[in-house]
Amino acid sequence: MKKLFLLTLVLMSTIMIQAKDVVVTVFPPSAVVIGDNVTKTGDGIYSIHVGLFEKAYTVQLDGFDTEYFRVNLQTNATLKCTLKPNRKTVTITTTPDDAKIKVDGEDVGTGVGKFIILKGESKSVKISAYGYDTYVGQVNFADQRDINNSYEIALIQNEKNVTITVDVESADFYLDGVQCGKGKSATVTLKKGQSYNLLIRSLGYRDCIQKLDFSMEGNNIDLTSKLTKDASFTSSEDGGMYANIPLDVTLKTTDHIGAIRRVFQMLTTQGGFTLAKQDHVLGFYQTVWNLDKFDERQVRTRVTVTELPDMEGNGLTKYSILVESQEADPKAPNVDESFKKWDRILKRYADVARNLKSLENMK
Repeated sequence: MKKLFLLTLVLMSTIMIQAKDVVVTVFPPSAVVIGDNVTKTGDGIYSIHVGLFEKAYTVQLDGFDTEYFRVNLQTNATLKCTLKPNRKTVTITTTPDDAKIKVDGEDVGTGVGKFIILKGESKSVKISAYGYDTYVGQVNFADQRDINNSYEIALIQNEKNVTITVDVESADFYLDGVQCGKGKSATVTLKKGQSYNLLIRSLGYRDCIQKLDFSMEGNNIDLTSKLTKDASFTSSEDGGMYANIPLDVTLKTTDHIGAIRRVFQMLTTQGGFTLAKQDHVLGFYQTVWNLDKFDERQVRTRVTVTELPDMEGNGLTKYSILVESQEADPKAPNVDESFKKWDRILKRYADVARNLKSLENMK
């Protein structure tokens, strides 16, 4: 009996020696070790009590491949197990921030889009925004990105809005012949690969034509320095009651011939006009066109005097005096077809018209 007892003690001692604890560290820390005699001792740390017999264990976490390992008495006291993801959450950030993001044809966001891609997958990405080239590409699970699986995609601009300004009271803006603005500024859209002609018209300034294209730097362009003063405008004034509008003048005399002589004496001495047509019977008189040339236009002016009937019967001389102004391109031939009505009048002719009106006070 004594020998049997000693043998039992030896066997029990041997069995107790044939056991140990193995510490397993897992990543991500939220992974779970599954198997016999497993105790979680910390964040991502597990302890496995190992006996005589080898046993199998698994490490699992949603979104990662499952890992398998076995432990026995010969296993190292510490183990590390890193799981490999089988899906990723991918983030795409765009420039501009209003770009539409589609993955495999489905909308995933504007400016920022997130989607899940599984191991072995490849997804098509399409990003579009007004004024930019559309981006088309692929995202693969195996792509190496930063730890957040993020992509930053900047679209290439193919058109832009440009604001044109001029420091004048009021201007009319025309882009390729179509009015695009009025006032002190206009905003135009320029497309990549195209060029445009911008026309700026403003009273008192010569027409300004400027070439525009997509490659121009900046989105605000001041073209005030491109405007040049219109010399003919500077030499003129608003026609008002004197230009292109008949002016009635009543002279305090019954001497019709003397009155018309007085009128044309003033036209000759002050305006440099020459009589072209006269009909004393009809009471119709007209001057030759006086032509004034400027860098940016031709202006011609003439005076027509028509005797009015004496409706009041007082015998006084009455005339309708018309000062006409017309303009034409500086290179146009000096023929009637080249000229059109001008709503202004050169200052020296306006003075003549005013002086004709002042004859009413003379006897």
